Amino acid sequence: MSLYQMLTYFFIYGFLGWVSEVAFAGVKQRKFVNRGFLKGPICPIYGVSVTLVVMLLERFRSNILLLFILSFVLVTLLEGVTGFVLEKVFHNKWWDYSKRKFNIGGYVCLLFSVIWGFCCVIVVEFIQRFFEIGVAHLPIILGIIILSLLSIVLCIDVIVTSTKITKMNKTLMYMENIANELHAISNSIGEGVYKVVDLLDGDDDSDETKAKKAELHNKYKAAMENHSHDAKRIIKAFPNMNSKHYNTALSDTKKHINQTKHLEDNYG
Repeated sequence: MSLYQMLTYFFIYGFLGWVSEVAFAGVKQRKFVNRGFLKGPICPIYGVSVTLVVMLLERFRSNILLLFILSFVLVTLLEGVTGFVLEKVFHNKWWDYSKRKFNIGGYVCLLFSVIWGFCCVIVVEFIQRFFEIGVAHLPIILGIIILSLLSIVLCIDVIVTSTKITKMNKTLMYMENIANELHAISNSIGEGVYKVVDLLDGDDDSDETKAKKAELHNKYKAAMENHSHDAKRIIKAFPNMNSKHYNTALSDTKKHINQTKHLEDNYG
């Protein structure tokens, strides 16, 4: 398989993966949600995984059982490595299967690996041959131009998204520091940030302490509300995302987004 073909299938299956994720979320939430890691309509993990399956395993087309097993193993490995690397790079766990049976570190689980395996068999046995015909009939010059433009847009998307995630993490760190300071002042370690606010009217606090608590709470709330549009999109796209260092701030941000969404849905 040539580099030209690999890139073509990467974008095709990356786009189809994005469509499937959006469709699944649409059925579940009854509204459009961009479930991709990137802002554009592509899920790179789908593009990479399915392209590798086609490139490496198409030779086993005649043996469906072996094709399923090898697809199961390959895609499980890719999903696990991708989840692990993304967590190390961005300090966030983007999906978490910890609550599902037979999971490994929350990165992969048996159910979705089986689904992946079946989907890959369907792709190799039925779908791939249609794309092969389509790619073969596409003028090579036009194909190169399209791939070049898509690659440039993808690179820009990766850079912009990475920048937004870094900014989001800085905001979460800022919120987490405020929360820790509030906990220290209130001497109520273990209580949520929102519970701390109830202590503002306590008789045992001095006016200076009350004012400090109110100031910190307002800063915390402002930071939570001022997350960028892209940060909110990412959090909505990955509702099970966990933060390695700032999970309290992330949890409160999720609650705020859900509350805002509820108000918008009910009161427009």
